[in-house]
Amino acid sequence: EAELKDQTLRLLSAQALAADAQNRMLRYQINPHFLFNTLNALSSLILEKETAKAERVVLSLASFLRFTLEKDLADKIPLGREIEAQRQYLTIEQTRFEDRLMFVDRTPPGLHETLVPALILQPLVENAVKYGVARSTRPVTIEIEAETRGDQMVIAVRDDSRSEDGPQPARLGLGLENVRRRLEVMYGPKAWLEAGPRAGGGFEVKFALPRETA
Repeated sequence: EAELKDQTLRLLSAQALAADAQNRMLRYQINPHFLFNTLNALSSLILEKETAKAERVVLSLASFLRFTLEKDLADKIPLGREIEAQRQYLTIEQTRFEDRLMFVDRTPPGLHETLVPALILQPLVENAVKYGVARSTRPVTIEIEAETRGDQMVIAVRDDSRSEDGPQPARLGLGLENVRRRLEVMYGPKAWLEAGPRAGGGFEVKFALPRETA
């Protein structure tokens, strides 16, 4: 009975957090910086008659926004689908940063069907762009990697940026805290998250959650 009560409380907390996160995400979708930068880049591509690139950006933007609108943040989705959404987001950002932004997916195909909370990677990838790519004048690679450890899946989001303008910020902002809270309410002690600067430069966030498949 105590376990059932605990599960019920955790479900209610997850639902409340999901509603809050959904509101945050809807605000993000009309974030003037993201859309303004994207539309500016599109305008430049059109003026330069780079129609193929412009079309690619439009399709990526439509796909990414459709994904964020359709998904309830209380849902769990296959890791492969989550990574594809991040790929679309980074395709859009590559319009601004061009060769300064590179993306590497190091998740084994065997883990693509493992379930993760919808949009759990978005704040981490966005942080890597905002604090890594945007602050660097040299190329930066963003990596997503996943591996199994017993009955858990461990996912890492990292970049190799080095700030030429001094020490980088800690990056422990609201986005990262939201990811931590979502993992806590959805999985309790079965999940963990750690984050910090990398020895060779850049930043890494690593978290674990139970392995589940649909």
